[in-house]
Amino acid sequence: MLNKLPKFALWLSLALVLWFALAVFGPKFGLIGWQTGLGTMIMQLGVILVGVTALVALIALIAAFIKKPQGGVWRALLALGIPLAIFAGLGSVKAKGDSVPAIHDVATNPANPPVFTARVLAIREAAQSNPVNDYSVPLAELEPWSK
Repeated sequence: MLNKLPKFALWLSLALVLWFALAVFGPKFGLIGWQTGLGTMIMQLGVILVGVTALVALIALIAAFIKKPQGGVWRALLALGIPLAIFAGLGSVKAKGDSVPAIHDVATNPANPPVFTARVLAIREAAQSNPVNDYSVPLAELEPWSK
């Protein structure tokens, strides 16, 4: 059993790559909806699958070092590297998303724009967000676009 674990971990890691490829490219080609790809396959199940795959790969690496001869070490290392790389990529995307202000209260109808609450205006001011402009004033008359 221990001699097959690194090979199994590697196949599991490669399946994880296919899982994320389907989650990313599936909506583009109409195979799945974007909510399924992003919400379910990446944000909900994806993180769990990355953790489980990394755990199996780590156990496989330990098993590869314990058993004699140590033949499956490279498979176990590769199997561990794949989920770690995916986890690093997801962490990078999350860090980038956390570093920019949230987009909300977008006006889709300039004739009836959303009304900002005092709390939202205070948060926007504290975050030094773009100013809230009066929709009745033409853009060319507003300072950022007057030049």
